Amino acid sequence: MKSKAKTFYHGTAAENDFQVFNDEIVYLAPNRIEAGAFAENPILSKGKGKPRILEVQAKAGKVKDIDEIVTAALIAEDDIDEVICIEAATARAQQFRYLEFSHPGVKNEFVARISIYPKEDLSIKRKPE
Repeated sequence: MKSKAKTFYHGTAAENDFQVFNDEIVYLAPNRIEAGAFAENPILSKGKGKPRILEVQAKAGKVKDIDEIVTAALIAEDDIDEVICIEAATARAQQFRYLEFSHPGVKNEFVARISIYPKEDLSIKRKPE
C-alpha cells in the first residue's frame, strides 16, 4: 500500500529540542493523545527531558503491514524493539518507506506508523508543545 503525505504526531522526552530526526526509525501516532502517552511514559520515551509532542509531516511512501509479525512476537514474548528493527531492515531492502501495526492505545487501539527513513521522509511542522 502506498500512503499519501499526512500529518502524524511523535511523543518525546528527549533532553534537547530538535528539528530533524536522527534515529534510524521513528514511531508516529495518528493523534496527540496517543503520542502524549509515549512522551509521558519514561519506559516508552527513554528520554530524560521535558515530555512534549511534535507535529510531523510524513511524505508519501510505500507502507508495509507488520501487524501479524508484531502480534506473534508479543505472544512469543520476543524483544519487540529488536523485531521491529529486523523488520525495518527487511522493509528497506523491499523499498518500503514505513511500517504499520496495531498498537494498544490510551482509549482504543490505533495504527502506529514507523518511519524507516525519518531524515528523508519526516519534517517537524512546528515547535513542540
